[in-house]
Order: sequence, then structure tokens, then C-alpha cells
Amino acid sequence: MVKCDISDWPLAYYEVKTGNVVKVPLQKHLVSTSRIALSVFGGRIKALDYLISSSRMLSKYMESIRGVVEATALLHDIGKASKFYCRGVKQGKVSFELHEYIPAVLLADIAVGSSDEQVKAVLKLVAGAISRHHTPIRNRHPSYLPEDKGKINKLAEALKVFLDDRDEVGGMLSELEKLCSTGELCSFIVGSLRDHISRINSDRIIEIIKIVKSGMLFNTLKSTTSSDGDFTGYKILVGLTGMLMVADNIAANCEGRVSDDKHTPSYVIYWLRELNLGCEKLDNAYRDLL
Repeated sequence: MVKCDISDWPLAYYEVKTGNVVKVPLQKHLVSTSRIALSVFGGRIKALDYLISSSRMLSKYMESIRGVVEATALLHDIGKASKFYCRGVKQGKVSFELHEYIPAVLLADIAVGSSDEQVKAVLKLVAGAISRHHTPIRNRHPSYLPEDKGKINKLAEALKVFLDDRDEVGGMLSELEKLCSTGELCSFIVGSLRDHISRINSDRIIEIIKIVKSGMLFNTLKSTTSSDGDFTGYKILVGLTGMLMVADNIAANCEGRVSDDKHTPSYVIYWLRELNLGCEKLDNAYRDLL
């Protein structure tokens, strides 16, 4: 087992600046992001629900995407729980490079191995959105990652450490499942990942990742078309990814993080004003929830 000398791990963010340590608990960030996504995007969720109703595939399995939005937000950074990142402190800041691919490849693995078309459709959508929420960063899109052997090896190592702590990770996922507020679909998605982690052969999944020429999991992640033969699946995936990215940045801003993206503060401020929503109100909502 890898040990972590950073207190209060797992964290969503860690940085030492001007002599002060800024730490954000991972569970708080995940729950905050999910609540922001559901609050900010009520109208847009309805628009995606309309797309779902027009999809011959997805309309069979869900009436609303709300549960998918919530589960995607609750799981998007769970890969940061890997103690592999504990030793990644650079210039006083923890680097969580490729953390999004830890839950993404595990969810894709469930989808690939399932004979249930509902499981395939829903988990592929969640995995695809999670794998894309840092794609503004160069070469982080699932289309590019398999071309970089160094990044693949780093992901494999981070995933191995993550699975070595499967009991601790499973406990966190159980807590997140209890916090699902939208019903059975969210609980099913979070619970599916928890159960898969508890019984997965870590050597097998790591070998699949390293043999990138097989492309099985990464092809699942980068695929954007639906069985309808149109762009419905792609539109839903893009909408879900966009909601996750904005909610993630609003949460990060309210947590007092330092951003390298000069454009982030402007659109974060836009959303907070649009909703008449302040960071204090979001913090209060999180405390009330717990």
C-alpha cells in the first residue's frame, strides 16, 4: 500500500501559497459540484430530456437525465483518491494529472463487459463525459491519450494505487451513493462503480490500458454516436460534459482555488449572477445536506 503524508487525504485540491495551505476535501467538492450542476442547469436538463425522448435507444432506459447529471458530477474526480497523486507535489501544489480517466475507464469496462443494453448506454454516457471534463487541456481528450505511452503508463500506475485502496474507495462511494438526491438512476450508477471496484482484477484492467493497440476501453470513451444513426447521442454527451465542466469550475472558484485559466473567473461570475447564487449559499447548502 502506498502511504500518504498529506493530512486529510483524499483531497480535491492541495496548494501551499504565501505560507498557507489550501486544502479542499474530495467528498465536499464532489457533492458541491453535483448540487451546482442540478441547480444551474434545470432548463438545460429539460432540453436534454427532450433529446432523450427522441432517441430510440436512450428513451427506453430513462425519462430524465437528472440522475445521470448527478452521478457524473459525484464521480468526476473520484480518481483523485488515488494515493499515487500524494507524491505528485510540484511547486507546492499536488498534480492530479489524468485523474478523470480512473473512473472513466472503470465505467467503460463495465459497459464493455455488460450484456445489458441499458447498462451499456447509461454508463458509456457517464464515462464519456467524465473523460472529457479536462479536454481543454492539451492532449487530454480520449482520442489523443492512447498515442502517449508516457501518459498511459502514468494512468496505469495511478489506477493500480487506486485499486489497491479499494476498501477505502468503496467506502467513499457508498457515502456518495447515499447522497444521491435524484433517485434510483444516480444510485445505480454510483453503486455499479463501487461494486465493480470491489471485485475487479486489477492486473487485468491495467494490462488492457497498457495494450492500447487493442483500443477497447478508449474506443468506448471516444465514441460519440448513438445507435439511432444520428447525432442525438453526441448532443447529449456534449451537453452533459458542458454542464460538468461549468459546475466543476464554479465549485473550484467557491473553494478559493487558484486558476491558470484567465477566462474561468468571468464565466463563473456570470453563472453566479445569473442564478443570484453566492458561494456562501452553496456552502450552507452543503452543510445542510450533511
